[in-house]
Amino acid sequence: MKKTLIGIVAAMTLPAIAQGAGIQQVELEGFIDIVWAVSDGTDEGVNGSEGHFYTSGELDLKTKLNGPISMRLDADLNPADGDNDSGRLEQAFLTWAIDNNLSLKAGVFNNNLGFEKEDAPELYQVTHGQLWDIWNLSTFGLDGNNLQGIELSYKQADFTAFVGFLNDLGDVPEENSIKLGATVTAVKDVTITAGLITQDEGNPGTPSLENIIDINALWKFDGNLTLGGELMLPSEIIDSGLMLMANYQVNPKLSGTLRYDMVAYDGSGVDDTTSLTIAGLYSIEDNLFANAEIRINSDDNTPTASSFIDGVYGHSIGEGDGTTVHLELLATF
Repeated sequence: MKKTLIGIVAAMTLPAIAQGAGIQQVELEGFIDIVWAVSDGTDEGVNGSEGHFYTSGELDLKTKLNGPISMRLDADLNPADGDNDSGRLEQAFLTWAIDNNLSLKAGVFNNNLGFEKEDAPELYQVTHGQLWDIWNLSTFGLDGNNLQGIELSYKQADFTAFVGFLNDLGDVPEENSIKLGATVTAVKDVTITAGLITQDEGNPGTPSLENIIDINALWKFDGNLTLGGELMLPSEIIDSGLMLMANYQVNPKLSGTLRYDMVAYDGSGVDDTTSLTIAGLYSIEDNLFANAEIRINSDDNTPTASSFIDGVYGHSIGEGDGTTVHLELLATF
């Protein structure tokens, strides 16, 4: 058994260990995500083989230790692929509640800059948009849009400020990233998060996005309509990124989502890339969901805009030019 999987198995035995030690506040949750690539018509072919199934899962453990300390472990599980590990720790961190307003988090944790989250149950559609792909790429020292280090948060009513001291996003040796930002509920049902995260210029010949400014907002317009948006402003390589999203709850079981995203690249001769995504989610049972998505990508660059990033990082942003269709079955517990 591979070392990563051994660690995950050990982590999942902690609820029994914790209860044996008299710690009662233990929660275990997760999901299983099954996606069928009906069609991958992009010239990049990055959405997987057409007509194939792709299965992943996650187990999340939350527990409150003695005193003001809590712990969280999120384990991503995937079918073994060659010599690759069949699992990894997405998050592994401790939180110290210093007082009612101030807390310190340390370890590996999700980045709260960026509108879209990493896990399938928190998405409004099947695939991530271009902006999340950029975040995922910029934090290539860790899988997903995740950070490693410490983060101090101060919360007062509808306002939260945070500052982080982190490993460099690009995993440049002996360099660190600084994160500053805040989340505010400006008016009823409108939440805005804005922040800045720094990144070293990288090794010679390996440019980075350097400083990234991100502003994202979520507005629950009424009982049925949810609006979202994100503006990303990196210092280098990418001039700007924009995402707009609308989700409408048709009835308690059915909802639809429309998402548009656009990335403008630095430099002459590279055109903007856009994606238009239409998705529908149906709740089969309380914890079982079916999702369908069609995504239309536009990239008129030759080579594709993604290839301009390939030469920097070794893998691409976006999905190339063309149309993709996915069906998803998602179970949560």
